[in-house]
Amino acid sequence: MVTSFNIQPDDLTARDQPRVDLDGQVCALLKIKSAEQGYPNAQNSLGVMYQLGERVSPDIEEATRWFMKAADQGNANAVENLKNLGY
Repeated sequence: MVTSFNIQPDDLTARDQPRVDLDGQVCALLKIKSAEQGYPNAQNSLGVMYQLGERVSPDIEEATRWFMKAADQGNANAVENLKNLGY
């Protein structure tokens, strides 16, 4: 039996809890996959994960890279995060 979840990339934001009950590692993997597929909210969220070291090693350069990708697509939170990092 296969169980599927209807998870949208926007469901996985840094400030909100996922709308489904998932293990933290699975949630992180879904954020990474969504970010790689170009979803700006997921890209910003992944940037926050790297900035804060949540489930990944802290890496400001990697955080900045993801914030820039999201900001390039008009994500206001990513623009603010870049400003907070001095960009």
